[in-house]
Amino acid sequence: MLNSDNYYPLSAIAALRQATAPAVALFERGAMLEGSNIPADRIRAFAVGLHEEGKLVRVIEKPGDDVLAKAGGVFLSMNLWLFDRTLFDACRAISKSARGEYEITDAAQWCIDHGSTFAACLVHAPVLDLSSRSDVGPVTQRLADVEVQL
Repeated sequence: MLNSDNYYPLSAIAALRQATAPAVALFERGAMLEGSNIPADRIRAFAVGLHEEGKLVRVIEKPGDDVLAKAGGVFLSMNLWLFDRTLFDACRAISKSARGEYEITDAAQWCIDHGSTFAACLVHAPVLDLSSRSDVGPVTQRLADVEVQL
């Protein structure tokens, strides 16, 4: 599962292809701040994936300053997942969030809470955002030297 308005680095997609489901790509916050086109105030609001020994242990949606200040690197979920069938049970079981939406991070956390073990693929590269028309020009320029292979 991926967001269609993000341009993910090939290394993240390749890591998920080699993982056993379920798995998630987690992006190092510093790499996102340094190399993405997403402003720092928006990155600050992204879900954080806490991991131990190569496994996702918790997803924190809209983390507070205490989580973001954590030494040793913060890894963000940019919604690049490899799910198994358990996700369907999770989607039926979760409730709407405070925002009135069904959140994929809530479904993933439900899976973890009910015994699923997610591999955490740690990525030290940025994701480019294409959620508005104004993003198209700058992202096009950033990708000008990328060879397209169909």
